[in-house]
Amino acid sequence: MPLSRLALFPPMTPRAVPFVQLAPATPFHGAGLELPAAMASTLIGIWTDQGVAAHAAAAAQAEFAARLLRLGAPAALLHGAGWALLDETAISAACLELARRYGGGEVVLTPVPRRDSTLDVDRSELVLGTLRRGCIAATVESSCAREAQEHCQEPAAREVLRQIEHGRARTAQLSWRFLGWALRGTGLELADQVRVAVLTSLGTQSKTAALTHAERQLLRHGVLGAAQRLAIEQRMLREVVLPCMENALARARNPRDGSAA
Repeated sequence: MPLSRLALFPPMTPRAVPFVQLAPATPFHGAGLELPAAMASTLIGIWTDQGVAAHAAAAAQAEFAARLLRLGAPAALLHGAGWALLDETAISAACLELARRYGGGEVVLTPVPRRDSTLDVDRSELVLGTLRRGCIAATVESSCAREAQEHCQEPAAREVLRQIEHGRARTAQLSWRFLGWALRGTGLELADQVRVAVLTSLGTQSKTAALTHAERQLLRHGVLGAAQRLAIEQRMLREVVLPCMENALARARNPRDGSAA
């Protein structure tokens, strides 16, 4: 069976990755919400940044897939990495389209520069990087997108948030599956590094603070405030990341077979 907490995530099975359709022929009125120019400019910047970041994440997934090939990873992990790349491509396109709907200009995505490091990175670096970007960050981002949908009054933004929620959840699931596979037979040192990384992340304390007027306005468009995001992050670390980590480490110590989790 997969990690128990992975029941929170959609199945990692072959599927079509939909691109959000925002009905281009329909004028965008912000769902009737009054939208001052300064707020529109802020939202354009937020969604453009999200789109560019997802474009870079797609490149990172391509590099991840190449490294999995070098490590001789099981086919299920390779398939998952391919689908994760498509998820990020879809998220990037959806975020940039939403930015345009708020009045932003066309964004030309440039090629992502190759990293200086070679694909022959050691397993420890790949495990710890995947833990940070996939197991932790993607889990938190999926949960934040789910929470933002509850407050969002703009239908087009809700559709994009839904795509982010499911895409990042699949990335998190893939990352945990990789971690469970990659830790097998690596010894105690790497397992201790994984545990320290998660426990260090848990050290940040979130503080409850009232939303400002600007944050309340952004929330109506599906953008969480910094305090909200931090609170969700800490909750996900306690309720999902920590149990998944302990499960992955336990399974690495007692592997039942050599297949992918």
